[in-house]
Amino acid sequence: MNTITKTAVTVAAAAVLGGGVVGINEYLADETQESVSEFVDDVKPIQVEIPKVNVITVKPISVETLSVALPEVNTRKVETHAVATETVETYAVNLSRVVPLIELDTLDVPAIEIVSVSNPGERIPRMIELQKLQKGLFRDQRNLIYDPSVGIDSASWTKWLRIYQSDEYKNYSPEYVELKKGLRIINEVKCPENTEQFQRMSENIKYYMSRGYNSVLVTFTTGETLYRLSDTIDYLKSLGLTVIIAYAGRENLNESLFRDPDTLAKFLRELGAKADALLLGWRRTSLHLFLPDRQWTNFLIKNARSQNASLAVIGMAYFGETSEKQLGVTYDVPENCSAVLVVGCGYPKASRKTVLKKLFPEIIDHPHKIGLVVGERPYFDSLHDTGKTKTQNDQVKRRIELRLLQAGCHSTMTYSGDGSDGQYGRTDRTENLCLPYGK
Repeated sequence: MNTITKTAVTVAAAAVLGGGVVGINEYLADETQESVSEFVDDVKPIQVEIPKVNVITVKPISVETLSVALPEVNTRKVETHAVATETVETYAVNLSRVVPLIELDTLDVPAIEIVSVSNPGERIPRMIELQKLQKGLFRDQRNLIYDPSVGIDSASWTKWLRIYQSDEYKNYSPEYVELKKGLRIINEVKCPENTEQFQRMSENIKYYMSRGYNSVLVTFTTGETLYRLSDTIDYLKSLGLTVIIAYAGRENLNESLFRDPDTLAKFLRELGAKADALLLGWRRTSLHLFLPDRQWTNFLIKNARSQNASLAVIGMAYFGETSEKQLGVTYDVPENCSAVLVVGCGYPKASRKTVLKKLFPEIIDHPHKIGLVVGERPYFDSLHDTGKTKTQNDQVKRRIELRLLQAGCHSTMTYSGDGSDGQYGRTDRTENLCLPYGK
């Protein structure tokens, strides 16, 4: 990789969201007359809302002597009891509620895998051996710490270890498939959960089509109803849109990345059979949160193309922070990649040829570069509200699209919102085109 510091004197990144969006604080141009004004971003940590618990029954009691009762726990009921050392008036809170199985299915409660351990000491050698194996197989060691699917008792993790050691995915070499240029991609469509969300998606898509967008990004996590997501892609294709799919997820390291590979392969095969292109990383799977290995990339491509040999593949050139570096350029551009999503130039003062050439020299000559458009600044409608209307912000994004095309990009992909997807300041500022944007 060429040394960026030879040409860029001072470069800094804003925080990352949705596919790794970054901003440039200061950038001193080279011999050309182009320059970029100062840009400052002070992204704050995500605020986590504390869950609320509905109290079922409350009644006063009187406690006169020291009394300790251990909680009774079973699979459906948990009761707590008061503890005191003197006579006081307090309250007994019963938090138990019997939940029928049919109702439990609607609460989105994750499955709990219970492991019986008779001798903990026997597990230590196995855990040491697993650590050694993982260290040699996986580039991104950070993810192995946070991902809840990783561990010696995880059936899905055992499958991923076999995949990473398999010659099938180590030696797979994808063929080149051309992706047509001139795409104006809007993101993103998630699986509509009901008729109302489908109708909202239809209205939003028609709005963006009226503004000249001819392509859409569809994301999934494998937690969706597959047939419903498949039908959604059929609908989008019936409108004449180019459909790009991406295995994504909520931007949080605790969000499981290594979900069951059999289920992931099923989603990739069915959706890949209908889509026009596969984007290799977005949000949870983007470079700012995950550095993929060859086996991971080949698993995605091979399964997505299993029923559609003409499926294009879009890699990524990303400027910002990763688990390996605080600041710099990282690439996920496998051999014979159809196109490259360029992340880091999607702002008014950064969307120019000089910046593109200096930050991404390794892919500057790639035949199909797709510029990611953010807007006036990161999170311009939530964390850093500029006070502009949606119409005004859409106009800003359109100007950035034109600048990126003039700078050498061949297509663009644009956020429908401000990139935050409800995580910063305003939960209603969502990128999901199946939901309303704003109150």
